[in-house]
Amino acid sequence: MNKVPNDKWSVEDNLYVLEQTNANFSRVEWQTLMKQIAKAIDKKPLSVARTVDNCKFIATGKGLSHTSSSQEEATKIFIERHGKKMFKLI
Repeated sequence: MNKVPNDKWSVEDNLYVLEQTNANFSRVEWQTLMKQIAKAIDKKPLSVARTVDNCKFIATGKGLSHTSSSQEEATKIFIERHGKKMFKLI
């Protein structure tokens, strides 16, 4: 029986996605990275990719615009720590 991924997202989950994307996007193939992150936080890879796009929209106005409050908070924390450079590169 396949385990169903957890569909509830916390600020910590979203921040983990951003931190791992920032640390690895330039050296790991995108689909592989999304799968690795998803496995680590018990989510679907497509959900992880959409989260990155949503956070990119929050930071730059480009990407998916279906954001959540936890994504907005995680993006704010990420930008305070790292700035917006990653969002321009992905």
